[in-house]
Amino acid sequence: MKVRRTLIISGVLLAVACLLQILARQVPGFGQWYAVKIYPFFVNTYARFTSIFPFCLLEWVIIAGILWVVFLAVRGVVRTVRGKESLGRMAANGGLFVLLVVSVLFFMLTVLCSVNYYRDEFSKTAGFEIRQHTTEELAELCVSLANEVNEASRQVERDGEGNLILPDGTVQDAIDAMEHLGTIYEALGGYYPQPKKVLFSDAMSYQSLMGLYSAFTLEAMYNGDMMTYNMPDTMCHELSHMKGFMREDEANFIAYLACRESGNPVLQYSGAMNAFVYATNQLYADAGSQAYSAVFALVDEEPLAELGRNNEFWAQFEGPVKEVSKAVNDVYLKANDQEDGMKSYGRMVDLLLAEYFDESVSDRSVSDRSVSK
Repeated sequence: MKVRRTLIISGVLLAVACLLQILARQVPGFGQWYAVKIYPFFVNTYARFTSIFPFCLLEWVIIAGILWVVFLAVRGVVRTVRGKESLGRMAANGGLFVLLVVSVLFFMLTVLCSVNYYRDEFSKTAGFEIRQHTTEELAELCVSLANEVNEASRQVERDGEGNLILPDGTVQDAIDAMEHLGTIYEALGGYYPQPKKVLFSDAMSYQSLMGLYSAFTLEAMYNGDMMTYNMPDTMCHELSHMKGFMREDEANFIAYLACRESGNPVLQYSGAMNAFVYATNQLYADAGSQAYSAVFALVDEEPLAELGRNNEFWAQFEGPVKEVSKAVNDVYLKANDQEDGMKSYGRMVDLLLAEYFDESVSDRSVSDRSVSK
């Protein structure tokens, strides 16, 4: 009876998940309908429940799961040695357990994440036209972002090493920023849970992860060990996933908008710094080192030094763990029809350019586009 029940439950979960995957990939409009009509229910219920816990629930679920697997394995071996269970029976029970776990995880990943990859792109929702831009236009964007970095940098507090100090309440500030952006873009409106700092942040650092959206616990998590200037932008990035915008370029762009429009210099600095890095990396690829260096020459000493320390921080985690993590993430993104894989993060620049040169704001000066004073 137990075997039959496990097979039925696993079969149903796999069938529903596969059906949703097929509908999302093959039926035009299904992903958008699901993201607008179905997915918000889980955010407003399940995410509200998991937000009760002040710690990252996913971490402890993983730890509990590992301990439970060890317990079942030890118990199975002991029962086999004592003759209470045959080796074949133990293997069969183990197989059923794995089948059930895989079915549950695949179902949750599909329902709470994967289908959303097939919703309308944020550029369409926001009304931005993605088009080819010249190198000169990209350089102009980079100059504007350099100005944003400088203006925000001059308004924030730093510690003795010159690093950004995050005021108490920055987590709530990130939520407020996303809620405010939701008044501008309806698709981003509604409830946001509190971003959570990962206890085992060093594990994230070795994987070169600044943040993580957990589809299994509907949590927005961030690396608590990285440079502080990365944290507000990362919080907003992961919160954007909570609204069903799963594409990494879109999450990057939404985070930048949320930080820029927040009116908070700390968030504006964080968003501008990360957008500046993406834009100048693209400028280097398109125009070479001379144009790249010319833009960096416009940036104040404090943010420049902070960018250098950020590079030093991540350099200490170079190694096979990072490479494996990047490879796994690349495969995952491509499995969800993000054909560029890890390179999709860099497509944020297309959105930055589209918004910057949008006709409705084309008459705004560079100073108008920089942070609020």
